[in-house]
Amino acid sequence: MQMLILLVSAAVVAGVLFLALDKAGEYVVDRYMEESDYTEVRNRKAVYELQQYITLNQINARDEEALNKWVQKQKLVSVSIYKDGIMVFDSDYPDRQIWNAEIVPADYDWIVYDKVIFADGEAEILMTGAWLYQIYSYIRIVEIGVCFFVFLIIVLCGIRRKMRYIRQLSDEVKVLEGGGLHCPVTVRGYDELSVLAEGLDNMRISFLDSQAREAEMIRRHKKVITEMSHDLRTPITAIMLYTEILMTKKKEGETEQRPYIEKIGQKAHQLKERTDRLLDYSLKEVQDEKPELEPGSFQEVFYDPLSEVCGYLEQKGFHISLDIQWQEGQLNYNTDYIVRIMDNIASNIVKYADPQYPVLIS
Repeated sequence: MQMLILLVSAAVVAGVLFLALDKAGEYVVDRYMEESDYTEVRNRKAVYELQQYITLNQINARDEEALNKWVQKQKLVSVSIYKDGIMVFDSDYPDRQIWNAEIVPADYDWIVYDKVIFADGEAEILMTGAWLYQIYSYIRIVEIGVCFFVFLIIVLCGIRRKMRYIRQLSDEVKVLEGGGLHCPVTVRGYDELSVLAEGLDNMRISFLDSQAREAEMIRRHKKVITEMSHDLRTPITAIMLYTEILMTKKKEGETEQRPYIEKIGQKAHQLKERTDRLLDYSLKEVQDEKPELEPGSFQEVFYDPLSEVCGYLEQKGFHISLDIQWQEGQLNYNTDYIVRIMDNIASNIVKYADPQYPVLIS
């Protein structure tokens, strides 16, 4: 829309300029013609050129075809020829029979009256030329060129302004690509570019709102995890306390109760450790942490976890088939990771395996 307005404005300016230049040109030409003998000089030059043409081609005063040929070639002149006071040729009426017509030539400033020597004798000639029309034509050509140049300059200036705006939008889009969402996009004008810029700015605002909502969700999520972790720690602490009390009491059946009590204590410690880890994750960014490793043999590492897996699966109705040969050598391990892996394997077996088939551990 703004480009159309720019073109119309440039056309209006160029049109007004053309009218002003045309008036000024007419005034200058009229003054020049009044104060100079330009018309007479051009007419006499045309008479001289006609005399040269007649002499070169030996033309008679009544040779209309040859005379019309010369007049048509000149385009701007009008010729009347009189011989013995009678008009024998008029270029304005080439097809009119005017033989023996007695016409007295008029005497005007823009007409040159002179004598020309033909092949059949001397004759009088009236020469007029549309030299003023020629000057006006040249001036209008110059005026049109100037107005077109002004029109082109106005249009190019408007396009250059749009190009600067496009480069500005390009730079602002690069800032947005780099993460600078707080830098607004410039909206200028009411054309398609301004609509595009407004869309980009609305998209930037939408991204900021989305980031704000996401940050709020993360904050609430961390708050929920933190509260849930604190809620879990309380009963776990109580379980650990009761387990320690049972372990310190001495009564009959202690030998049979103690292994189970120890298992309860181990599970409670594992549960507490996991809730502590969950709490740490909710309060800070998750980072790659190197686990603390301790050395041990294959049997030391896997005996207890595999025993717990076998007991758990047998309680769930699975038949266990063991084929284990402990390898020699030492390895570094983390007890918590081993227990988590074994628990995951056992839970997947219970969830997806068929109890009719044995579980082979080798």
